[in-house]
Amino acid sequence: MNVRQYISLLYLLISFQVTAQFSISQQVPIQAISACSDTVTFQITVLTQTTLGSTGNELTLDFGPGAHYIIGSANVISTNNGVTMTMPSISVTESNVSNENVPVFSVSDLVFADQFTLTYQLALDCSVIGMPVLQNVVLATMSGSNGNVSNTSDQYNASNGVMNILPNGYRCKSIAQSYISKWCGRTVIYKGQ
Repeated sequence: MNVRQYISLLYLLISFQVTAQFSISQQVPIQAISACSDTVTFQITVLTQTTLGSTGNELTLDFGPGAHYIIGSANVISTNNGVTMTMPSISVTESNVSNENVPVFSVSDLVFADQFTLTYQLALDCSVIGMPVLQNVVLATMSGSNGNVSNTSDQYNASNGVMNILPNGYRCKSIAQSYISKWCGRTVIYKGQ
């Protein structure tokens, strides 16, 4: 790409005004996660789409009750800039992991077309055994000086029971017989103990 093409592309992007600040994609493991024993690697890729860049960045991962982040497992495995074709220095550090169900990471300042891929470990608590619901997902939110974007991962598999995703603060009741109930807009099937 020569200088004239680069300037034309940059002008087009600035005049077009990309509406989302970030693009997020997630990769979930193929194998099922066993409750109480496994730690499995997940992957997330973030691309900066705003021509203004972004400062004060945070990445929040919400696993819901029953799943938790393994502290210290986050690792940036690749970085690149799609315009300059360089590998920028991008850091992602734990900023608040006091709630392992919703870890928060600080991300260094980003410029237009910066992209990074982060891996991290997730585990399922024993509390998920026998608590089936319709889906197991990770909600990722990247926020910065020009706004935020959220992305829900594809469903991942859990063995020895399926993860119970209810809003924080809600608890499941122990029931002596099987029944189906609507709770928080989801169909939840309980089996008696």
